[in-house]
Amino acid sequence: MMIALSIQMFIDSLSLVSISYVLSALAMYRFILSDQIEQNLRNQQEIARQQQEIAHERASIMALQMRPHFIYNTLMSIYTLCKLDPEKARQITLDFTNYLRRNFNAVASDSTIPFSKELEHTRAYLAVEQAQYDDMLVVNYETPYIQFYLPPLTLQPIVENAVKHGMDPDAEPLHIYIRTQRTDFGAEIVVEDTGTGFDPSDDSKPHTALKNIQQRLQMMCNGKMTIMPRKGGGTVVKVMIQQDAGQNNED
Repeated sequence: MMIALSIQMFIDSLSLVSISYVLSALAMYRFILSDQIEQNLRNQQEIARQQQEIAHERASIMALQMRPHFIYNTLMSIYTLCKLDPEKARQITLDFTNYLRRNFNAVASDSTIPFSKELEHTRAYLAVEQAQYDDMLVVNYETPYIQFYLPPLTLQPIVENAVKHGMDPDAEPLHIYIRTQRTDFGAEIVVEDTGTGFDPSDDSKPHTALKNIQQRLQMMCNGKMTIMPRKGGGTVVKVMIQQDAGQNNED
């Protein structure tokens, strides 16, 4: 009888120990789960903050780009050409429309885009500028590598900045070179101009736009941008995009 009672007490104690282990495990699981949920919420909040910041940066760049005198000069060129060269007027109207449409689409986008889209945007912008400056603006494209993604409003504002700073009607024609290549890091874009150059430490609005691009490159695709003087005059801007960064975003 005593042996049976001892065995029963041993079994009961084992049950209590097992229950205690189970309860401890459940408490630990609850703690881990709670901590994981809090971490996920923090991550979501950080992602939301970054997305909001990216949207603000894109809007800032667009606001800097929409220069009233650029729009005014374009419309006046179209108006003048309607009589002198209707075919050219139609082409500028189409290029200007494409430029505006791609600007608005870029601001609405919340992810990286194919480089080909950004290149089309840049071509539309430069076509409008070349129609106004004629032979004073010469653009060379060497873009054999386009299979990569980047934040919208990256290349086009860099090129626009080169035109704004480099164009001088009283000087030699402004040459802009746009090149891409694949590197060990990923993709590299080089925008080189023969203008007068500028001081990257200047805090004026055009330079602020470049700083915004640099921030978005870092946030959206771990990219980076460098600005340096060009030998012989002008500026060289290099953008490096990490391999496969942003490849699963919108097409």
